[in-house]
Order: sequence, then C-alpha cells, then structure tokens
Amino acid sequence: HRDSMRSNPPAGFRLVAAAFLAAVSAPAYAAVGELPLAAPNPAFGALIPSGSIQAIAPADSSSASLSKVHYINGAVHLMNDEYALAAESFRESIRLDPKLEEAYYLLAATHYHAGDVDSGILTYRDLLRVNPFHVQALSDLGYLHHQAGRPGDALPLLLRLRTLDPESPW
Repeated sequence: HRDSMRSNPPAGFRLVAAAFLAAVSAPAYAAVGELPLAAPNPAFGALIPSGSIQAIAPADSSSASLSKVHYINGAVHLMNDEYALAAESFRESIRLDPKLEEAYYLLAATHYHAGDVDSGILTYRDLLRVNPFHVQALSDLGYLHHQAGRPGDALPLLLRLRTLDPESPW
C-alpha cells in the first residue's frame, strides 16, 4: 500500500503538504534551531525538511498553538518517514484541539504509509465525525475501501463525494 501511495497519493494529500509548508513559515511560530530544506520529494510534491529534525516552538502557550506545533512536528516526521513519531505528534495535536481537521487527516495518512489501512480508515471516520463534508477525507476513505477490496463500503462514500464535489475524478 505504501508504494502505491507514494506513486499516486490521494487527491488532497499534496494540498496538505503545501499547507504544511505555509504553516511552518507562519509568524505564529518561532523555530527552535533550523529546518534545512532538501530537494523536492515526489511523494509530497514540495520541498521537505531533511537532516536532523528540530522542534518548532509556539509563540504563545495556548492549546491551539501547542496543538498546531504538534501538528507541524508530526508533518515533519511524516515527511521523513518516521511514522511512529508522526502518529504520536498528530494524536497529541488532536488531544489538544479535537477540531483540528488537518491533524486527523495526516494521522490517517500516517497510518496508511505505515501499512495500517484499518487504522487509517478509522481515523478518516473520526475526521468525518468532526466535519462530515471533508471532501478529501471522503475521497481518501473511499479510495482505501476500494483498495482493500470493499467496494460496498467505498460506493456510498464516493456517491456522497460526487454530490459534494461533482468535479471529483471518482
């Protein structure tokens, strides 16, 4: 499953990677150390941090800021194929801000990359409880069910997606 994801990532995944890069440079965060950029990673379609991972510290200590810091650190770990660390960061982000949709989305992608499709499916379902209209989660969840050979589970999701996003390739 992981090789398939790398060669053909779900529709919204590249957008999330771009959003991550924008978030890293947002003024609400102060870098602790440096995050050197490497060559483009085709799995994410954007420049990714390389070398030793440095922490990102929040500009303030609110739960929302701390949640986003864990989210950003999780994205860095995910981009460096450190799935256990990524999952831990995303779970902490969700604990601090249970409505941070991006953390659920990348936690599901982390499970998928790690080869745990069932946990990815459960996490996408959690995200859809937070936002039942999350088009990328519907698309990716339908894709995972389709890949797992469960067309009966995929079809209702993809029909719902078609209603919400008529331009979807599904």
